[in-house]
Amino acid sequence: MQYRKTPHYTTYLSPAMMFLGPDIRTRLDLLSRNETPLTRTTDSSVHKFDVGDKAAQGDISNTFGTMLRKERRFNYQVEVGNKIHRRHVD
Repeated sequence: MQYRKTPHYTTYLSPAMMFLGPDIRTRLDLLSRNETPLTRTTDSSVHKFDVGDKAAQGDISNTFGTMLRKERRFNYQVEVGNKIHRRHVD
């Protein structure tokens, strides 16, 4: 495994990187700790709507609708004209 990870002296790429793309992990990589902690932002880019808010429906026509009720965490019922649609926040 370590042989496949060692960079070649002319191409500066390892055989595994040339064949697979990303660098492979070996036992030595598992022993060393990653100094940068993995952070995950939750709901940072998700809009929060209340009942009665006006919002774009999101299709090509850019029609606006009124939020009727929240069904799940990111799903809403939207009234556009006289029709009721289910929409996801994204």
